[in-house]
Amino acid sequence: MWTGLKKWRPRSRSGLGTPSPIRLIDGSEHFAQVFFDGARARACDVVGPVNGGWTVAKRLLQHERGVANPEGRATGTAKRKSLVDLAREELGMRDGRLADPALRERIAQHELDSQAFGLTMRRAAEEARAGQTERQIASMSKFYWSELGKREQDIAMQLLGSRGLGWSGEGFEAAELTRTRRWLITRADSIWGGTSEIQRNIIAKRVLMIPE
Repeated sequence: MWTGLKKWRPRSRSGLGTPSPIRLIDGSEHFAQVFFDGARARACDVVGPVNGGWTVAKRLLQHERGVANPEGRATGTAKRKSLVDLAREELGMRDGRLADPALRERIAQHELDSQAFGLTMRRAAEEARAGQTERQIASMSKFYWSELGKREQDIAMQLLGSRGLGWSGEGFEAAELTRTRRWLITRADSIWGGTSEIQRNIIAKRVLMIPE
């Protein structure tokens, strides 16, 4: 059971299962699992048709994907140091440009991709307000921002070099340790809410209409 991106707190109620945390690769516990043995529900409490739970679950997943991209992680809108700022510090400047041409090209491409994604999501929001079809935008946005976020943090780790390998202890600054954990958590971004592979399948079937 996914409990959201905020730190969850176990709660116990009579007759309900007790959540057990699932520790993620970055050390956080945003997820938990709960097992209900012999659970029963009144007929009036059933959501949707009997044995139609997966249809309801898919709609919930679609909502989860649509409100993804927490803290602007993939689009670079969060209040934190950008890749460009980090590159200026780590690489330095030469003739008014980042000193490393290969990384300069990767960062420029990432910035272009982020801007394009932001504009696409703005257009999708305007279409939704106009009552136009969603066109499975939730799956497309979930797939793209999670993959874009992974590429962003890969570049950050390349910029930090060996200082991006720290987990705890002396020899690493707090910002460096945060970067390492942020890089790790992006690996979970492409899993929760439906893996990138699942999103590709949905896009292929319902957007591109590719026959099975």
